[in-house]
Amino acid sequence: MNAPVVVGYDQSEQSDLALREAVRQAESRGSAVRIVHGYVWATPVVGAAPLAPVLWQVEEMEDACRNAAKQLIEQVAAEVRTAHPGLTVETVVKSGSAPAIIAEAAEDAALVVVGSRGRGGFTGLLLGSTSQRVLALARCPVLVVRDRLRGDRGRILVGLDIEDARSCDTLLEFAYEEAARHPGTSLSPVHVWDEPWAVSYAVRIGEQEAVAAEHERADRFQERTEPWRAKYPGVDTHPFLLEGSAAKDLVELSDTADLVVVGASSRPDGRRGRRLGPVAQAVLHHAHCPVAVVPTW
Repeated sequence: MNAPVVVGYDQSEQSDLALREAVRQAESRGSAVRIVHGYVWATPVVGAAPLAPVLWQVEEMEDACRNAAKQLIEQVAAEVRTAHPGLTVETVVKSGSAPAIIAEAAEDAALVVVGSRGRGGFTGLLLGSTSQRVLALARCPVLVVRDRLRGDRGRILVGLDIEDARSCDTLLEFAYEEAARHPGTSLSPVHVWDEPWAVSYAVRIGEQEAVAAEHERADRFQERTEPWRAKYPGVDTHPFLLEGSAAKDLVELSDTADLVVVGASSRPDGRRGRRLGPVAQAVLHHAHCPVAVVPTW
C-alpha cells in the first residue's frame, strides 16, 4: 500500500473539513488514512490533601480522559469506514502536544492534512498555533484546509521561483501529480516578477535591456515548466507570468482556485523542520482556498 495520509482531528469544524479532504486524498492515492488525536492531561494540584487517595483519583481521571479520547476517535474512524468501505482507516491517540504527535505519526506519510484553526483558535485568527507547529515539524507536504473545500474538478495554482530549478521541479511534480489524480483539474504555474524592482531595473539599464530581461525571464519560465507540461499532457495547463507582488497576486488568484501550492525551504541552522518565506506565509494566512506547503530541500 502507498504511504498513508495523516489527518489531525480535534472535533472542530475545521478538523471535520480536514478529515473529509484527507479521505479524498487517501482514496485518490490508494492509501490508508490515519486519524491522529493528541489530548492534554493536566494533573490537578495535590495541595495538602492525603497523597495516596488523591493519586488514585488522578490515575482514575487520567484513564477516563484517555478512554474518552480513544472512544471519540474510534467512533470517527467507524463512521469513515462505513461511508468508505474500501478505505483502510488507522488511528493514533496519544497524550501530549498535538503538533508533535501529528508530526511523529506522519514520519512515513505522503501528506498531512490539518485545519487552519482548531478548537482553541480565536475566530479572527487565520492560521492556528497547531497548524503552524505541524508545518514547522512535519517532513512531508502539509495541506492546510480552510472553510472552503476543493471541488472534484477545479484549478490548482503553484507559485514558482524560476531562479531555483530544484524547487520548481519539486513543486511542479507535486502539483501535476495532484491534478492528474483528479481528472478535469487544470493547473496554473505562476511566477511573479516584483514590479518595483522591474521599474528601477528599466530606469537603470534602459528600456531595450529591460525588454531583453523580460524575454529572458519568459524563456526561463518556459524552461522550468515545459518538461512537466509535456510529461502530463492530460492536465490542462494555463501558466501565468506576471509583474507585481507574488504574495498579493497569489492570494488574489486563489479566489478562483481550489488549491494553492507553495514551497518551504530547510532551516539554515540545520534544525529539523521547514522555513516559510514571506510569500508562503502570506498565502497561508490570506488565501481563499486550501494551501499545500511542500518541502523543497
